[in-house]
Amino acid sequence: MTRKYEITNIQHPEKPNLFRIRALRDFSKFNFNVNAGGFGGFIENEGNLSQEGDCWIDSDAQVFGKAHVHGNAWISGGAQIYGNARVFDNAQVYNNAQVYGKAAVYGKAAVYGNAQVYGNAKVYGGDTWVSGDAIVNKNMEISAAAVCYIGSPDQIYYSNGVTAYFDKSGQLIVNGTSPDIEHHKMLARLKLA
Repeated sequence: MTRKYEITNIQHPEKPNLFRIRALRDFSKFNFNVNAGGFGGFIENEGNLSQEGDCWIDSDAQVFGKAHVHGNAWISGGAQIYGNARVFDNAQVYNNAQVYGKAAVYGKAAVYGNAQVYGNAKVYGGDTWVSGDAIVNKNMEISAAAVCYIGSPDQIYYSNGVTAYFDKSGQLIVNGTSPDIEHHKMLARLKLA
């Protein structure tokens, strides 16, 4: 296996256990080019970023703890991946987004803005994105739906105008004008439970 990066001795200014990476070969992904000798983001150890595939941690992004990035995933901006979280396949996490706990982001999913994915949550699929101040937590699974934070941390907004959440008593509430509202109620029960 040809190594694609090395860990430098450049420490993160606020987290001295994190070190900047440097590319050892050229590669491209998501309209970004990585050139041999170019610096990437910060990791704690080689277990955080695979040497295989075109996965990369760019700019000031951080991956630490037992978190792992592999496949062709791309982490950039001020994004943080930590705990036991995994980001893989062709997923992207950027801006100031955070993925932590035992959460997983995969497929072609994107998590960005100030979004947080944590707990045992999963975000995956082809056109799935979590953005803004969205919070996806507990055992939520989000796939093939746009998501944004519009209320409590347990509320999901689907791009077709349907919202789903549990109220204080634990009752599932699904609102919207979609002709498939019953279908969304069933999906919400599965995803929010």
